[in-house]
Amino acid sequence: GLQPDPSINAEWYESVSAWRGIGKSIVRVRVIPEHPSPYVDFEIDWFYPHSVSAGEDIFVISEALFRSELSLPLHDFWIFDSSQVGIMEYAPDGSFLCGANPKYPIQEYLNVQAKLLGLSTPLRLYLSRKRRGLVAI
Repeated sequence: GLQPDPSINAEWYESVSAWRGIGKSIVRVRVIPEHPSPYVDFEIDWFYPHSVSAGEDIFVISEALFRSELSLPLHDFWIFDSSQVGIMEYAPDGSFLCGANPKYPIQEYLNVQAKLLGLSTPLRLYLSRKRRGLVAI
């Protein structure tokens, strides 16, 4: 089908590349529902590979594994410079709504981050498996 013009997110890709250029890392772990919405599939299949090419490290984890391994409620979050957290709020279809303030101390999120990175799958490996019909994360 039609794919959007990559320039839609050019500012993000340029920022990621610039941050990597000054030694910062951008790491994302995306929780994937058992039955992803078309929006989530689109986001993962199309936008995330461009972010990876720009220098972002993206990993995925199944919602089931996330729930079985972690005690925090399910939500995506960002950690900035190991000192600030931003919560990602999504609509039922998976589209981004807004950022929110964290509900737990920063150390809780740092602990979750470390655990998630140990349990998650790199995006490129996930997409390779998905394209071959092996969608288990």
